[in-house]
Amino acid sequence: MDSIDKNSSEVLVGSALRAAKNALIYGYKIRFVHAIALQLLSVKKNQNYWKQFIEKVAKSVRMGLNHGKVLALFALLYKLLFGTLLTLSRETVKGRKSEEYWTKVKGSIGFISGFISGLLIYGGVLNEHFGKDVLNDRILTQITLYTLSRTILAMGKYLAVRIAGSGKGSRQVKKIEEVSWKVGTAAVWGTVMMFYSIDRKYYLQRAMRISMDFLYGETLYSWMDAFNYGH
Repeated sequence: MDSIDKNSSEVLVGSALRAAKNALIYGYKIRFVHAIALQLLSVKKNQNYWKQFIEKVAKSVRMGLNHGKVLALFALLYKLLFGTLLTLSRETVKGRKSEEYWTKVKGSIGFISGFISGLLIYGGVLNEHFGKDVLNDRILTQITLYTLSRTILAMGKYLAVRIAGSGKGSRQVKKIEEVSWKVGTAAVWGTVMMFYSIDRKYYLQRAMRISMDFLYGETLYSWMDAFNYGH
């Protein structure tokens, strides 16, 4: 097996760096906008306004950079692994292969690269070896939970196609998706309310538990609480 040549290495590194840069920009942008809105809404009028303003803007910038850093590190590692394994596969496989064959190869390589990168970045392995301050644990959890929900939807579509045995977008596939969505949503809400009723402090994530306590707790809030962003 021939080693990866210089040109391939340059293209690989360039692609990985481009992905990391784009991930940093994207992560900072979406997090900063969300953070600055929440931070500024929680400014207390009875204290030094400009001091609070500067502190909250600075905090929002840090949150944006932390979010971007997580996405950038994963993108860098994933692209390097994916590109390296795909190049090695192309150099190893002999003979002309079909497009379907390479689609399966790319899928397998994508899973392996994502698995390793996910374990190191989102699984906390990097933090365990280099300290908790390297990557923000809360951001790691938030991104993973967000991705989990999208992955479940994608897996549902994949299984619908496999079960139906017909092409994507066919009538059978759409019917399966429709029924599974109804059953799935019912199961999700039934399960979360079960855990909320059993032991919400142990089973449910803190942010979700606080939201559910606000909705289903015994406290009767005033209409003015709709405009109270300090808590």
